[in-house]
Amino acid sequence: MRTATAVLVTILLTYALAYSHTDLTTTQVKAMLDAGGNVVVVDVREEFEYCDSTAATPGHIIDAINMPWNSGYLHAHYTELAPDDTTIVVCRSGNRSNSAANFLDGEGFTNVFDMLGGMTAWGYQTELCDYSGVVPIHDAETWGRVKALYR
Repeated sequence: MRTATAVLVTILLTYALAYSHTDLTTTQVKAMLDAGGNVVVVDVREEFEYCDSTAATPGHIIDAINMPWNSGYLHAHYTELAPDDTTIVVCRSGNRSNSAANFLDGEGFTNVFDMLGGMTAWGYQTELCDYSGVVPIHDAETWGRVKALYR
């Protein structure tokens, strides 16, 4: 019985440590962004959502980095983010951002926040993409515009 209890406690502690991000309201996120500092917003919606000018909340949070969750972009590129930076993860409604925040927690990110309600709940200023759809990257100018979206 003691062995089973010890195993259960170990599993629970491992789970709690692996998934230790904090949920924030949109008001709390806005306050963090207004305060400045080294805050990175990672928008895990697909590019068509990130750039959607027709959505209820069009576009994305200003300076957010688009690293889509469903298509696996975040999985492949999370090492481009600094694990000690304050990282706020957002999506459309809060489901994908929670999964992505759990993933970042598990990869050793120490200061991860999940915005509750997603962009649907965001009532503050947004920005739109400079383009929509697929952009062929054949020249340096086009590449520079696309690359700027991921800063």
